[in-house]
Amino acid sequence: MVIRMESVYLANMLDKPSISVIIPVYNEERTIPMILEVFRSWGMASEIIVVDDGSSDHTKKAIAQFLPGMQLISYKQNKGKGYALARGIEASRGEILVLFDGDIFGLTHRDLDLLVRPIIRGKSDMVIGLARFWSMGDYSPFDNLSGQRVVLRRDVITHTRAMQRVGYGVELYLNNLYKNKRVTRVKLPFVSLLRKIDKQSIPQAVQSFLRESMELMTQYVKQQTSDVSPQATQLYRSILSYLKRALDYFPS
Repeated sequence: MVIRMESVYLANMLDKPSISVIIPVYNEERTIPMILEVFRSWGMASEIIVVDDGSSDHTKKAIAQFLPGMQLISYKQNKGKGYALARGIEASRGEILVLFDGDIFGLTHRDLDLLVRPIIRGKSDMVIGLARFWSMGDYSPFDNLSGQRVVLRRDVITHTRAMQRVGYGVELYLNNLYKNKRVTRVKLPFVSLLRKIDKQSIPQAVQSFLRESMELMTQYVKQQTSDVSPQATQLYRSILSYLKRALDYFPS
């Protein structure tokens, strides 16, 4: 009862700003039904857009059971997370965009309320949701790579062409875009991400990890070139080269 009262409270704030939920997915048949049910029953979203980035499993069938209550954008070739996210943003109509990964579990309405609250109240320009992931005590190096974000559409709509090219570096791209803006981080202690090894074969999981690492490193090098020494830049480029070579051992 308390959780739903919070949602009702938020829904009546500031002339009910419209909210678009955008979820890029790639082979997420195991988790996407749970995520879509949470968003569908939340009652705050004006629209839910799922972008199927060329899935080869039964993801599209898992989404189909929720149609026509939401929008599905689908294409055959896998083009990367940045491209999928950009397609969803371009198709959206809401003032507030809730960007979410398709491989999480444990999400609740209360989590969503906590994420959108700072934006609705005008106290933040971007909110990052921190799901449970690898950490060592208070050291959580991957928090800034979280795909759970809330932003204003007007701030990102002009950047979709650039986002299409960065793949899994899209979170780093957004971090850089908002580096001089107000960013709020909200802990989601009971939300977890499904590990790649739990949804893919070992070779596929390794390939996915290498590709993500390469795209992250590529974006990092682009952003840091002017801020680090030439020696460090060369080191980053060497690591990137090794990642590319490792990927060559896998079939495309």
